[in-house]
Amino acid sequence: MIFNNLIDIVMPATPCSRAEVKAMKEFLILHNFRANIFLEEQTTIAHKNSHEFSTINPKYRFEQLHHALENPNSQIIWCARGGYGSAEIIEYLYSINRPKKNKIFIGFSDITSINIFLNQQWQYPSLTAPTLIQCAYDMVSVDSIKTVIDLIKGNVNSVTYQLTNLKNHNFSQIKGELVGGCVSVIAGNFGCKNQLNWHNKILFLEDEGEDGERLDRYFHQITMIIKETHQRPLAIVLGNFMQGNPHGSPKLENIEIAIARFSEKTVDIPFFQEQSFCLGHSFNMLPLAIGHLSTITNQNILKQNFF
Repeated sequence: MIFNNLIDIVMPATPCSRAEVKAMKEFLILHNFRANIFLEEQTTIAHKNSHEFSTINPKYRFEQLHHALENPNSQIIWCARGGYGSAEIIEYLYSINRPKKNKIFIGFSDITSINIFLNQQWQYPSLTAPTLIQCAYDMVSVDSIKTVIDLIKGNVNSVTYQLTNLKNHNFSQIKGELVGGCVSVIAGNFGCKNQLNWHNKILFLEDEGEDGERLDRYFHQITMIIKETHQRPLAIVLGNFMQGNPHGSPKLENIEIAIARFSEKTVDIPFFQEQSFCLGHSFNMLPLAIGHLSTITNQNILKQNFF
């Protein structure tokens, strides 16, 4: 990838305050980037809200993303934050054609809804990596920030992650498109046109602030969809589920029970968990490409070559 230092900042979910936008721009300047925010006045708020609901008209949020997708001068689209509300712009995305230019789209958590659309409708890969506000406010580790910056600049071309084979499944190699993301957001798209298709793909799941009991409900939904539709993933890879948020702090014991039950219910599907808990919501979050060809080796290593 040829390095282009112009980054389109988009806010498809929870809005950012003017002060937060200023901090994100300063962060990008510090790392030798230029920032572009289309409809900045219409998509930002004067002061941070006490809740995470999106208070910005979804048409403005869609227009901002559409402009970023079509901007011929940028190579990177970086979501400012997750939160809530990105699913509200999916219906507008169905009304436009796939952009001619491929870009790196960075976002996770609530942005999973957009990632699903980009991957399935346009075969447009995305990157689960820290949001811009997390980087600007040191909400993730120095290594986390350095890795995503190096990737954007083309200094990192591949990643490998050590997995634990939770079923001791014997295999030579598993190779396929990796899809998924935040499991509660994935579940929020069940029954819609934007429902995730994981058939013959590697299914990646992670989340934050979800008790084991709630995770068990999501996992059971996935299990039943697999059984009833015969849409089977090649493998299931779990990221981190232990990150707390303002809505709750998960209990390790309950998370482990939910994962064990999920593993039992999925029977003969290879089932893995990333060992360092750096994939998904995590202070030490590292990047993972979604909608991208991936390999799990017989040494239980997940490999990806980037873009």
